[in-house]
Parts: sequence; structure tokens; C-alpha cells
Amino acid sequence: MFTSKLTQVEVLRNITRIDPSLITSAAELLTTLQFIEIDDQIISHASFYPERISLRALDAIHIASAEQVLDVDDLLITYDKQMARNADLLGIKVFTSF
Repeated sequence: MFTSKLTQVEVLRNITRIDPSLITSAAELLTTLQFIEIDDQIISHASFYPERISLRALDAIHIASAEQVLDVDDLLITYDKQMARNADLLGIKVFTSF
């Protein structure tokens, strides 16, 4: 499973805030993921989505990262409604549970 390098920061910051006793478990879980490095190509792509795409900066980076590695039959997994809607507008298949 691939994810943007941003995920590491988001997960660890949220766990630290919500329940610091889970840091070790969260860190272990993160070792099972393949991280997509945030390079100039991803930053450029995330910076210039069309006007109809309404994403916060970090979500734009997540989607640009996903677009770099997703194949036609792959899914973007998110629990963020706005990210899911925008990914769908971009033609990305989305899995979510809301």
C-alpha cells in the first residue's frame, strides 16, 4: 500500500494529540506502508489543479502523490469527504466508508 510521506506526519501528530500511548503501535503500522516522496513533480502537479477542484494544500499533495503511483484499477482510500469528491472529479477510483 502506497501513501504520501505526509501520512507519517499526520498520523503521528494526531496520535500524539489524541492518545500518546498509541505512538509505538502507530509507528509500527507506518513501517508496513510504502511512502511516496514529495518531489518537485508532485508539488507542481498539486499546485495547479483546475479551478473546479477544491482541495486544501495537503490534500492536493496527497492526491498528486496518489496519481503518481495509481494504476487504472487501483483505489484511493480516504475518509475525507472533500478529498473523495475531488478525487472522483479527477477520475480516480475512491474507497471510503462514510
